[in-house]
Amino acid sequence: MVDEATRRAFLRLAGVTSLGGSATLLAACGGGSGQKPATGPATTATINASADVDIVNAAIDLENTAIAAYAAAAKLLTGDARTVARQFLTQEMAHADALTTAVQQFGGTPNQPQSNYEPIVGSAKTPTAALKLALRLENTAVAAYVKAIARLTDPKLRQTIASILTDEAEHISVLRTQLGLSPVPAAFVKGGA
Repeated sequence: MVDEATRRAFLRLAGVTSLGGSATLLAACGGGSGQKPATGPATTATINASADVDIVNAAIDLENTAIAAYAAAAKLLTGDARTVARQFLTQEMAHADALTTAVQQFGGTPNQPQSNYEPIVGSAKTPTAALKLALRLENTAVAAYVKAIARLTDPKLRQTIASILTDEAEHISVLRTQLGLSPVPAAFVKGGA
């Protein structure tokens, strides 16, 4: 079972999507120099692109955490569950690559994987614990992506995030099935930590 300390460690590591946007907004407000900040379409576009990069970088952090979790899970699981973990690992890597490319296209610097995911993935010592951890991470990602779609300003980024969100929801369904739970417990996908 994933405990509260593990959940908090994950949330600290993954970051909170809205904080990046808030920091960008505060930075855009300018300092106390007495000068009025520049305004207009170019400035608004720059602020929007910077906020989008912050949101996508938070998504990269989520994907990198999922990559570490599925890599660890593949070592604990057997049979169909191991096959699923390996497939999801490949898909999470593709998500991280697509998001990294998007950040670079906006002129940003993509977040790099952390050097140690042990505080999060190390808590799963059994196959069931590994599946439950993956399910929790997928639910957290879905919730973050639902929020991100509303906050992103670039239509292509919204499309990319929506596509990843769909895949993560599919992961949830498969993981729930692996755990013997109803694969689709609700009419709407919301995610949650």
